[in-house]
Amino acid sequence: MKKITSLLILNFLLAVAGINFSSAQTPVLFGTCSQGGPANGGTIFQADLDGSNLHAVHSFVMAEGLWPWGKIAQASNGKIYGVTFLGGCSDSCTLYEYDPLAGTCTDVYDFYCNAPIGEPSQGGLIRLPDGNLYGHQQNGIIYKFDPNTHAYTLLNQSSAYYYGGLMQALDGKLYGVSYSGGVNSQGFIFRYDLTTQVYSILYSFSSSHGANPYMENLIQATDGKLYGTTYTGGANNVGVIFSYDVSANVYTNLHDFNGAQGSTPYSGLIQASNGKLYGMANQGGTGPYGVIFSYDISASQYSVIYNFDGSNGSHPQRGLTQATNGKLFGTTNAGGANSLGVAFSYDIATNVYTKLIDFDATSGTGPQSDIQQADLSIAEGMTSASASPLAIYVDAASQHLIVQNPKFKEHAELIMYDAVGKNIFQSEIRNLKSEFNLSLYPAGIYLIQLKTDERVVAQKIVLSK
Repeated sequence: MKKITSLLILNFLLAVAGINFSSAQTPVLFGTCSQGGPANGGTIFQADLDGSNLHAVHSFVMAEGLWPWGKIAQASNGKIYGVTFLGGCSDSCTLYEYDPLAGTCTDVYDFYCNAPIGEPSQGGLIRLPDGNLYGHQQNGIIYKFDPNTHAYTLLNQSSAYYYGGLMQALDGKLYGVSYSGGVNSQGFIFRYDLTTQVYSILYSFSSSHGANPYMENLIQATDGKLYGTTYTGGANNVGVIFSYDVSANVYTNLHDFNGAQGSTPYSGLIQASNGKLYGMANQGGTGPYGVIFSYDISASQYSVIYNFDGSNGSHPQRGLTQATNGKLFGTTNAGGANSLGVAFSYDIATNVYTKLIDFDATSGTGPQSDIQQADLSIAEGMTSASASPLAIYVDAASQHLIVQNPKFKEHAELIMYDAVGKNIFQSEIRNLKSEFNLSLYPAGIYLIQLKTDERVVAQKIVLSK
């Protein structure tokens, strides 16, 4: 008789390709939409690492915050953190905590029911190596948030106006941009020293070389310089790409947007694995619905690599992310089949653009965050038929896989994979209890994946004779 040991792995989404059964983490993609969902308060969406199976996993309600925006960040506890424009205490703004395994979302800090009062910036949050989260409030505030204790700390308050977010450079200091203020009242680049708590304005933007940087986080490229974009200014007054050499205190206007090849970038840049910078312009191009562009810092060459055409998205507001598979991922705020925005991938190796989803009232509308890669921690433990309302177990006598759940009144799908991730069996489930004969399968490791509308459950099975 065969002996089958079953280990239950609860997971909201499992990327099946390239499964490593010794790994305790599964890489996935997360993002948010500012509106949509049952309460029209916005959604959190999730996808496999290749962008497939993109769907809403949470819809915001008043108690936890409404209308999420900005970068989201995953803390070391595995939970996802972000900020909202409305909701929470006194219908103000919140910093929320989303547990992707439990599927729960909690308001952990209220910006208008705690001092200092001020809306969180559209830049969202970043996580630093110390484990804390860092962000802005629009009215010149830099703050720290401990995800484990939920303690908020005011770090600095100035006359800045923050739409963007923060970044930490190799020198350990925080850098960012203000949309306005500075010598010319057109914004500035600043530095904040976490050790000395000294805040410094490094460069004031001027209209001729770029002005009013918008919803962006600066980046530090491999040459050590900081790079970013401005929303206005430059030769054509529709924004520029710039660099800032921290050590030499030198600002350089690298490229003037011109409309035909993109204009008014809302967000900043990333440096991809090929060394080039990538970003998006909100308007301009052949549409003119905006473009995806690259900038080769070694050759000082700007290139439009994709023109949005409306049906495949239009007017991107947020930045790009490169996942560990090498592809770029992003969203547009409008366009697509429903004119409510799209999510997409762009393969820089093959120059192939792929629309992943047309957002709608269910999945969310008007995405207002960068797509981020996260790792889902997998909690393993023994289970039995009575361990959970959702039970997946093996009857040792009959060698049948038993799947039962009192909620199985609608469609669910069961897939069985071998140790190399090959789909070797697939079946629909429409009954409260289903049985599948495993006695003919050889000894080895298998993965049983059950997909419902609410979650994905995966069970690793070790089959031995």
